[in-house]
Amino acid sequence: MGSDFTYDDISNRNLDEDDHSIITSDKKYFYIKSVPKNSDSSYSKIETIIHKKLFIMMKSIFYDKNKTKIKILTNNKFKKLKNVYYSTDITMKNLKTGGYTKLIVSDIKVGKNLFEDINIKSLSK
Repeated sequence: MGSDFTYDDISNRNLDEDDHSIITSDKKYFYIKSVPKNSDSSYSKIETIIHKKLFIMMKSIFYDKNKTKIKILTNNKFKKLKNVYYSTDITMKNLKTGGYTKLIVSDIKVGKNLFEDINIKSLSK
């Protein structure tokens, strides 16, 4: 992708692709460990901090196959649309290189038909 994000990092993962457990919790956060069921996964585990009240991901720590921390994703800012919070300022820090990639979302449209703005012409003759 040309950044510190991989395709695995931004693709939709189904919850049932990992085994999840609550490591601990405090007044504000759940601390979750997710271990991929498929050994072909890029990571051995991902630890995630979830805000209890807002139910949003605050941070995820990614571990490689050797169980070494390799990346940290931090959601820095959020926007609430239609009663759902969306990340608008995301940082992925690469612990191996010391580099990072910042992703800024400037415009979110919720409930918009993806094909609304596309002029689709029929291919049939």
